[in-house]
Amino acid sequence: MTILVHLKHHPKEYATIANQLMATTHVCCEQVGFIESTNHMNEDEYHLVMSGNEFCGNTTMSYMHYLQEHQLLERQHFQLKISGCSQFVPCIVHNQQCYEVGMPQVQSITPRQLMVLLQSKKI
Repeated sequence: MTILVHLKHHPKEYATIANQLMATTHVCCEQVGFIESTNHMNEDEYHLVMSGNEFCGNTTMSYMHYLQEHQLLERQHFQLKISGCSQFVPCIVHNQQCYEVGMPQVQSITPRQLMVLLQSKKI
């Protein structure tokens, strides 16, 4: 399940709030997005931020559903400002239960070497 927080909080509090919401066992939450839109009259200002400032396609679709349910979308094709993306993300509402999100290109991949100990043996 995705939780969207639409109350104003300082971005430094996002991780703490998200961790508290995800730790609540009766909610079964997997991700938390924070709605930073300040002007619901202008689609160009719709903004969603994840607690780790990453991109999440599932949360973006949940946000699209939120906007659709609150009748804040005037078009089927639009763009959203989403954390983790340097450009606006293209979105399409096909019908009330079918949403499409353009996936952003990977900005960088950093190779890392990890050492794993399994019963005191390196693998």
